[in-house]
Amino acid sequence: MAKLPPPRQQPLPKNNPASGQPTERRRWFVLGREPLLSAAEIAAVLPAAKTTYAPPIFLVTADFDPKEIIRRLGGTIKIAEEMAPTLTEKEMLSAIEAELKRVDGKIHFGLSGYPHAGKMTEVKQLATWGLTIKKALKTAGRSARYVDNRGTEALSSAAVLHNGLAERGREFIIIPVSDNQYALGKTAAIQPLEEFSKRDFGRPGRDDTSGMLPPKLAMMMINLASADKNGILLDPFCGSGTILTEAALLGYKNIIGSDITEKAIADTKKNWDWLKMQDSPLPKIFQADIKNITDKIEGKSVDAIVTESYMGKPLRGGEKLEQLQSQAEELANLYVTAFENFAKILKPKGTVIFIIPEFQAGSNLVKINCLDKIIKLGFKQEKFLDKENSLAYQRPGQYVRRVIYKFTIEV
Repeated sequence: MAKLPPPRQQPLPKNNPASGQPTERRRWFVLGREPLLSAAEIAAVLPAAKTTYAPPIFLVTADFDPKEIIRRLGGTIKIAEEMAPTLTEKEMLSAIEAELKRVDGKIHFGLSGYPHAGKMTEVKQLATWGLTIKKALKTAGRSARYVDNRGTEALSSAAVLHNGLAERGREFIIIPVSDNQYALGKTAAIQPLEEFSKRDFGRPGRDDTSGMLPPKLAMMMINLASADKNGILLDPFCGSGTILTEAALLGYKNIIGSDITEKAIADTKKNWDWLKMQDSPLPKIFQADIKNITDKIEGKSVDAIVTESYMGKPLRGGEKLEQLQSQAEELANLYVTAFENFAKILKPKGTVIFIIPEFQAGSNLVKINCLDKIIKLGFKQEKFLDKENSLAYQRPGQYVRRVIYKFTIEV
């Protein structure tokens, strides 16, 4: 796995052609709302890459197609090609103007500022640069449209997508590295927002009462498993089949799903058909209580388990502390039972990606105490990014925080 420094701002590394060393091409991954989770996913998908963590940017040196790789990532918003690690303001504006002159026809462009080490380019400065560049292009006889940031430092992925800046035009990413020194990149790929949205909100098989796993998170969890795509991947709490369908889209060939309810199995099949997954055979899907899953699956046969189990009743924010503590105890028993059965069906060194939720009750955070019991069953808790014991995911306004853990079975 790619090494990662502690989660704090790191200096942007510099290429130095004068040193005699070959200049390497770098890409900038713009991380999502949970930057550590997003970075861990990238490191899992590109384990041999050289990386630097400088949130909200993850710098990656590796050989890959940005447009292809971004479709395999749930937590990356944009990928940019580095144009230069350090430029003065004048050099930066000249570099942008020269790049835009390479565009055929009318030029559409935008500027996005991202922070580094406490430094941030102000919105007014971005607008001033944008108009300066537009004026210079007009003087050179080129028609140009500057896409305004509308009061934000960075253009949203939707704005870049809908204005065609990643295809017909250009979005430039500007990061201040010191006084009057800037790193400059140009966007090469954008997260396929509409596809994720369709799979999230358009699927016909839904159960809002038991919670819905976002497809982006499902993809991140699958990637964190780093499992063999020809091996068996199991989701024993499959719900409406989000992990199963995302696994198929990522190229996994042997997928199994189960759930305790008949509705979950029906929803999974309905969503599979809706997504028209003809290129992938329908997974083995069956109804089963986690206590009896060993009756359906051969022992020591599963390579990886990726799942979000039942997380309790949906929270509205007014629950009493005692209610959540009682629910946490019930869930702890369920999770330990699940791992008892996981131990029977996993291959030696098999992997589990599992969510253990935490609940917000006013100023109190209610945790589920089951890690020690899981470890006593023969599981080893693995680290993400070589140092993180877990990774958190929480949508704004939610009272449940999903905490992702990775385990391997010792024997």
